[in-house]
Amino acid sequence: MTLTWQVREPPIPPVAVLGRDRVVAPLAAAVARALGRQADLRVAHAPGLLLVLGDAGSLPWVDGAVWLGRDHGLLVPTDRTVDVSGDLVAAAVERASGAAQVQVLLPDAILASDVPVGPPDPALLAELGAVR
Repeated sequence: MTLTWQVREPPIPPVAVLGRDRVVAPLAAAVARALGRQADLRVAHAPGLLLVLGDAGSLPWVDGAVWLGRDHGLLVPTDRTVDVSGDLVAAAVERASGAAQVQVLLPDAILASDVPVGPPDPALLAELGAVR
């Protein structure tokens, strides 16, 4: 399925932020700082990816990160929408990725994983934050 992305106005509320590649380290460091302020965040990670979930006021800001909101059960960029029904897109992503716990639809990728989303591990954040 080929999707055409359009600007969404107004953006949907953020529930997650995604760091890819060079953004992982600064995002991990920002999550560690947010935890020091008692932020209620959850994370999932894979090589070159760090997904942070939480309420909009707790999510850390990092240049280059992608803000994600929920649309038909998928995490999508808050400021983008696709040109077809959200239900159709969600069904197609589920067929492509199975019943993964986390499903992210981006203009250039579908990310899906059964990696548990849980409380941030300070040791992992330190390790990810040290990789630059």
